[in-house]
Amino acid sequence: YSRKNKLYFAFRELGYAVRTIFLLEYLSDVELPRLIQGATNKSERFNQFVQWVAFGGGALASKVFGTSSASSSSTTIWWPTC
Repeated sequence: YSRKNKLYFAFRELGYAVRTIFLLEYLSDVELPRLIQGATNKSERFNQFVQWVAFGGGALASKVFGTSSASSSSTTIWWPTC
């Protein structure tokens, strides 16, 4: 889209309004920053776990999940969802 497009400007302004509303809610609510921090920590722990499993080119994952690194180029990890 061209930056001269009226629809572009309308969506940009809408984005500014949504961002401002979120920031005001974030600053006024005590629980929201805690909730966001908890979710961030959870995803960071998961990423660290994935890096730990993939250490050494996925050799640990290959052992645990019974795949051979010589026969497959990638290891599929099945993660349970709640």
